[in-house]
Formats: sequence, C-alpha cells, structure tokens
Amino acid sequence: MTDVPEWYFVSPNVDLSLSLCLSKSLSPVVLKSRTIEHLTKWNNFLYLFTDGSKTTSSTSAAFVVPKLNIEQAVKLNEVSICSAEVMTMILALR
Repeated sequence: MTDVPEWYFVSPNVDLSLSLCLSKSLSPVVLKSRTIEHLTKWNNFLYLFTDGSKTTSSTSAAFVVPKLNIEQAVKLNEVSICSAEVMTMILALR
C-alpha cells in the first residue's frame, strides 16, 4: 500500500462497451473478431483483464496484464460472486 491519499490518483479509463455487442449466442469466430476490433481502439493503453468466479466447491479471483506479463490468481474463502469480482479489481489495482 502507499501513503499517498487516494484522491491524488487519476481514475482509470474503463470501457465496458464491448459487453453491449457480445452475446453467448454468437459464434466464437464472431466473438473473437469483435473483441480484436474493439481492442485496436485502445492500442496505446494498458490492458487489464479481470475475472471472479464461483463454483459449488470454490471461489477465486484472477487478473492478467499481458503487456507487463503479470498474471495472478487466488482462491478465496466462501464469498459471493460479487465479492470475488470486487476482490479481483482490488488485487489488480495494487
């Protein structure tokens, strides 16, 4: 952690628009094409991918920063999927 107050940090630029044009009914080829097309708009930015997941037996949080070759995944105590997603973002932003 840092001693710098959080109000000094610049808010990250988060784009969730890709989720509006994707659906599970699309073929994997179309999904990949749309994703690559979307990512080319952000070539000069640092990509950070996060995922929180829950099964009947475990909950986990993971993130990847491809450009920096960083990957981290952790198992969590029995928490909700929402908590797992939030924990993923906290881990990634550290």
